[in-house]
Amino acid sequence: EIQFFLDFVLEFTSINNTGINSFLEHWEDKKEKLSLVIPEGLDAVQVMTIHKSKGLEFPIVIFPYANWSTNDRNAKTWIPLENAEENFNGIKNALVSINKDLASTPIGENIYSKHENEVILDNLNLLYVALTRPVQRLYVITYKDRYKKLSEYFDGYLTSSSNYISEQLKNKDEKYWFGDKVFVPTENDSSTKKYELENLNSYKWINRVRMSLEAPKFWNIGEVTESEYGNLVHSILAEINYTDDKEAVLEKQIFDGNITSEISEKIKLLVDKVVLHTELKQYFTEEFEVKNEQDIILSDKTILRPDRVVIKNNNAIVIDYKTGARIEKHDEQINTYGVALEELGYTVDKKLLVYLKDEVDVVEV
Repeated sequence: EIQFFLDFVLEFTSINNTGINSFLEHWEDKKEKLSLVIPEGLDAVQVMTIHKSKGLEFPIVIFPYANWSTNDRNAKTWIPLENAEENFNGIKNALVSINKDLASTPIGENIYSKHENEVILDNLNLLYVALTRPVQRLYVITYKDRYKKLSEYFDGYLTSSSNYISEQLKNKDEKYWFGDKVFVPTENDSSTKKYELENLNSYKWINRVRMSLEAPKFWNIGEVTESEYGNLVHSILAEINYTDDKEAVLEKQIFDGNITSEISEKIKLLVDKVVLHTELKQYFTEEFEVKNEQDIILSDKTILRPDRVVIKNNNAIVIDYKTGARIEKHDEQINTYGVALEELGYTVDKKLLVYLKDEVDVVEV
């Protein structure tokens, strides 16, 4: 899936070569730790490697490209050299390829046989994982090849099942099926409909792809740092105008893949503590006009952006969220917001610093 993603970026974006190279270098350094978050419950196809799918299950699985080589052509092994002192200047071992040439030698026959068995076992283990992921239906896409490929396993299976598929073979059909093509909703699926595959409409994928021209605000959601967590909470609170908005905002964050359901539970608790706080809950009601992260441009072209300003009858309350310890700079910053609002003609009733910790602390400046 990573290669598909990179091919997609290269084909459909106009990022310059420097940007692409920087991204590839970043991915090469971090690929073992990074992952793509797949929103849970999303009605979409999940694309992943066989290794990543291990331990998971899906209603329907499509297994494409089921024809990898069953040979390990790059395999090598060390073998002892006879008469090393006399013929090889004291070199006692040599690194050689594991192939049929090695198998034709007395010392290499057992090595080649053992390696072949290990390769077969590895392929069967990987094939077992791929074929046991589906709950209801599996599609395998493969083809015959003159080289030693995975298709020989499927071909052998079809040959051994010739009685069952005799009619299909007579018709020279290249597709073989077992069972019924009916979708059965799972216990967790609210749908009660059953779909026949032939009745589903198909559309060109290129017409349905939309590319974001901006990078996501958060990259490492699986391993959120304190700074990233603070930014994430700020971003969510910026979307909440009134108390009733919080559920929809969190659901959208999960749907967009910005947060996982596990992190959302922690953030939901914190958001509840903010919007239901005794000193703040009145400012999340519809009696106030809300301006979240709205720019204030000063006469000298300086741009200020308070986290939240609520207004009623030209009276303003300034609220600014902080995730660290309280410092003098915070007071100076919110006072600057207050002065700017007064210059715009508002009467500033309160300036509140909200510290987002395990417990929410509200400080009036």
